[in-house]
Amino acid sequence: MYAAGPGLQPRVQAYVSHLAAKRNATRTPADHPLRALEAFPKRMDAFHTIMAWLHSRIPYAKGQATAEQLAASSR
Repeated sequence: MYAAGPGLQPRVQAYVSHLAAKRNATRTPADHPLRALEAFPKRMDAFHTIMAWLHSRIPYAKGQATAEQLAASSR
């Protein structure tokens, strides 16, 4: 979420590109699962952030905790 903002995104992409060039990413086949990233996976990051938040709300949805209890436990 933090790295997907418009102010930081170009810097993150430049840094990831720099790291890929530094590791000489051309030696890794394009279909290899451990190849270097060409860009920061911001959509995946946003999805996982939302899923983590939803997972933290399961006790509230099941009626096992109140919203106040969940807020107090996350501090």
